[in-house]
Amino acid sequence: MKATTTIYIGIDQVGAVNSKGQPRPLPACRLRGSQFEFVQLKEFTQAGVKELTGHESASIVLDCVLGLPMSLGLDWRDTLKLLRSERRFGRAAAEEFFERIGGGHIWYRQVERLAKANSLFRSRPFQKNIQTGTYRFWVEMARDPDWFAVPWLPNEKKSDFKIYEGYPRLLWKRLFDQKTRKPTQLVAMTSEKFGLNWTPQQVRLIEKDHNFADALVLALAGRKLLKKNENLKVNMEGWILGVSPQ
Repeated sequence: MKATTTIYIGIDQVGAVNSKGQPRPLPACRLRGSQFEFVQLKEFTQAGVKELTGHESASIVLDCVLGLPMSLGLDWRDTLKLLRSERRFGRAAAEEFFERIGGGHIWYRQVERLAKANSLFRSRPFQKNIQTGTYRFWVEMARDPDWFAVPWLPNEKKSDFKIYEGYPRLLWKRLFDQKTRKPTQLVAMTSEKFGLNWTPQQVRLIEKDHNFADALVLALAGRKLLKKNENLKVNMEGWILGVSPQ
């Protein structure tokens, strides 16, 4: 039987909504072996992801919080149900939602403290990515929450599409020992370290829009780091790819 190569998908959330709070296409990258392609994903839906993978299974590294602080006492899947009929996006809707479920407190997960990451519940200073972007993903997930699984959360059903939480800033450092993101150096670094084959069009794209570089780093981190984290003990708070358990 011919061996199959796993597909890894990286999806960045920068620019998840426009100035009016409406969803924008998401920078995404599909990686299989040394071949990859950049796409703009209109929505984070089963149909959109299946089109991207050719209906094959995939591991998806998403720039999005997946889990809630244990001290909050809320199950993440149950929290998604609160958004099932939601159609609003943007800063105001996100702040209102997290204020409601968090009671006005700033809660942290253990893994966020280890990673020195921001809290989902901190809205000042304005966190376009961590709060508004995550809210956009959650609203779209809530419309059809049964097509994917989050392996680091408990009681997840089996699925061909496994979703993991990852952050470009952290993963650039883990993969390339880079404290700052330098998309202009990504071509050389990934060609040498991961054997990636770049086309001139792909080089021009990351020069024009650095968010696609982050999407590629998310996908590469899935390929490189998931095996190291696959034995993590599941817990209701979830975990961030690349953070070592303590």
